[in-house]
Amino acid sequence: MFVLRKILASTLTCLLLLGVVGQSAFALKQEQKGTIVLKNLNGLDRTIKIDIPNDANSTKEKVSFALHELLSSNYENDEVFSEIPKGTDINNLDFDGEKLTIDLNQEFQDNLTNNHNVGFILDSLLGTAYQFDDIKEVEFLIDGAPIGYLDMYDFSVPFERPNPEAKEKSKKQKVSPMKNEPDADPVIVIDPGHGGKDPGSIGSDGTEEADLNLEIAKKLRDYLEDKLDATVYMTRTTDKFVDLDKRYALANEKKADIFISVHINSSSTSSVKGATVLYPNNHHINLSREAADFVHNRVIDVLRDYKSPYEDNRNLAVLRGTKMPAILTETGFISNSSDLKYLKSSSGQDEIANKIYRGVKDWWFD
Repeated sequence: MFVLRKILASTLTCLLLLGVVGQSAFALKQEQKGTIVLKNLNGLDRTIKIDIPNDANSTKEKVSFALHELLSSNYENDEVFSEIPKGTDINNLDFDGEKLTIDLNQEFQDNLTNNHNVGFILDSLLGTAYQFDDIKEVEFLIDGAPIGYLDMYDFSVPFERPNPEAKEKSKKQKVSPMKNEPDADPVIVIDPGHGGKDPGSIGSDGTEEADLNLEIAKKLRDYLEDKLDATVYMTRTTDKFVDLDKRYALANEKKADIFISVHINSSSTSSVKGATVLYPNNHHINLSREAADFVHNRVIDVLRDYKSPYEDNRNLAVLRGTKMPAILTETGFISNSSDLKYLKSSSGQDEIANKIYRGVKDWWFD
């Protein structure tokens, strides 16, 4: 009898232990972790962990919660910030199993200034959405209506999820030379960003990005013509507005060997500074990446390295529409006082132009 009681007690203890373990496992299973993407004071992505409620079961419910947390400002502090304009909210959110449609309120566009970095905004919104694997593309609306262009970014088409496997495959592919013979003279199209009714970003003293882009571009043209014997075409040589599609159309018409779009960066946070280069993700990826690397490695001799060259996944029109290797240079932040001082100086503009020229020369004869 004593032995039987002992066996029963042991069995009961095991059952209780199994129950506790089961409850713990159930609780662990129910716990949902998520992330939002903000920016650190250097303008780089900072992933912040969040808790998603246990009753958020579908992808739509989870991404809706995460995006509302992103817009809440609850996670911003002295080390991280959000570039998304204050007052931005989501009217409606739909998910059809692949495409996420985010309908933003009108305040998003109304509060978007020239110095808001639309690329940063997309980094946060898309980075937060794409943590959920079944979201393949994201479409944006404002009060239910299509958006069109915001700055240089084409919002009229959905933003496709980056495909790491395709990118890795592209890196491993043997590069087929598409440049002319080494002794041939290159044909180059330079695109000074913005202009006319579109000033681009604006410095604290009223300096317009469009004017600085044009000065650097003209100096770059002179270097390329004088020292590389290049045939150079420019999308604009004065302060005038040029549609984005006409910019890349000129490069395609002239059958350019490379397209160079000259820009200066900006942010709502003035601490961000330095240079980077972007290249397309839909054509001539290898050659464009090589050109971006050569140019960036030269430019960071005179400007801080903000970010290594990277593939555009944010629908930059002039990169997507070209039919040859293409790069977009971001030489400093007009919103940063030290970068601005350098960018306004004739010597600074000349140094930047010279470094871009040297990078293009390195690439051409590589």
